[in-house]
Order: sequence, then structure tokens, then C-alpha cells
Amino acid sequence: MQCSRNFKSIYALNGHLRTHNDDFVEVNRTNGLKWAEAAKEKYYLSPKICKNCSIVIQYEKHRANYSIKFCSQNCAASFNNKAKAPRSEASKRKTSQTLLRRALLHPKQAQAAYSKLKNCQCAHCGLRFLNRQAIKYCSQHADLYKRNNRNRYAFTFSIRDNSSAFSASELALLRKYGMWSYNNTSGITRDHKISVASAIKNGYDPYYIKHPMNCELMPWADNNRKKTKSSLTYEELVRLVLEYDAKKSIAPTAGLEPASAFALTA
Repeated sequence: MQCSRNFKSIYALNGHLRTHNDDFVEVNRTNGLKWAEAAKEKYYLSPKICKNCSIVIQYEKHRANYSIKFCSQNCAASFNNKAKAPRSEASKRKTSQTLLRRALLHPKQAQAAYSKLKNCQCAHCGLRFLNRQAIKYCSQHADLYKRNNRNRYAFTFSIRDNSSAFSASELALLRKYGMWSYNNTSGITRDHKISVASAIKNGYDPYYIKHPMNCELMPWADNNRKKTKSSLTYEELVRLVLEYDAKKSIAPTAGLEPASAFALTA
């Protein structure tokens, strides 16, 4: 038995047995090489010429793509650029004036004549400015939103010790799915009712932002979809925190006035 193939008729089987003959294989290999050489010789009798540089396109490139027109990508790009309509003098003059105006307004940022600058607007103060990369905050307020400053508003309490701050449905979800982790992507996360971004922008007291009454338990997908939206006002949060602390007989941290905002240096 030379192979495991099955055939419906003896004629098909006899025809296939020829392919197991060494002479048949060698003849076909030799004929295949001869046909390839013949095809290559035939191509070079009337080869394709590059439309840009007018040199002969290699047979291997022609075999890989029969509709090829250029010998390389550089020739294709050069040919297509030549076909484009040249820019008018008015368009060139308008571009030069725009770049010159930017360079005069922002000399430190526009160092080259044709620098590409991005129009940015600070999400904290609303200032419009130019920068080489698109950024969300200006240099004066960028440090406010970095990790070191955001950590002041991070939750540090224990859910077990403050279970009265959460509803029965939230605690039921937590018992069912557990806390979110890389190994438990369907778990529950702790979300700020007043977002950290809003707290930084408005200078809210970190004591209230990291308090259990500002925490809400929800699936990670809902938390990610919520982004920086706040579901509570700062005045409502201060009232809820004072009531919660009064029930637990916990006085606010010394030196912090409940209704005052935490002053940030801008």
C-alpha cells in the first residue's frame, strides 16, 4: 500500500498509480523546470517596462503581480506625485502666513518654519494653546492630574467596616461577583460618585471625595462607560458625610472645615 487515498473506480486507481512511479515524477519535474524556463524566456522577449524610470520589471515581480506597472514603491510614489496638480501661489502664501503668525505668537514652540503644531485647549482652565502633540492640559495645570496628585482622592477605607454606607443590592452584587481583578474581569469596582476629575477641577476637599459615602459599587463595564460624570453634588455629599459620621460618632479630621473646599495652587 503506497498511500491511503480511495477511488471510486479501477480506472481512477490505475491513473493515480502512475504518480507513484519514480520515472513519472522525474519526467514531470523536468518538464516543469523546462516550462518555467520557457515562460521566463518568453517574458523577456517582450517584458514590462516601469512607467516611471523605464527599466525592465523583473520576471519574479511580474509573476507575483501580473498587473504591476512599476519596478518599486519609490517609482510608484514619484509617478503619482508628478500627476498631482501643483499648489497655487495663493495657497503657498496662505500657509506661510499661518506658520509665521504661529511662530510670532509662540516662538518657543514654533522653532522650524514648517513645524506641525496642534491646537489644544486645557480641560481645566479652558486656555487655548499650540503644542507639538495633542495634550489635554496646559503646562500650568498638568501636574494636578498626574498620579501623585490623584492618589489624594483614592479610596482607602474597608468595605467590610463601612458596609452601612452601601445598599443591599450593591452588597449582593459584591458577594455574587467579588471584587474586580485581572483574573476576575466580571467583578465589582469602587466608583466615585463625584469624580476625581471634578474634584481636582473644583478644588474639593479630599476627605469627602475619598469618604465611603462618595463610593458606589458597580461592574467594571458600567464604571468605564460612566467616564468622569458625577451622580452627586458636592453640597449633597457634605451633608451625607456629616450624617454618616454623626451616626458612627466619628468627628471630621482635624483642621478640615466640612463646608470649605481644599485650596489647590493653580
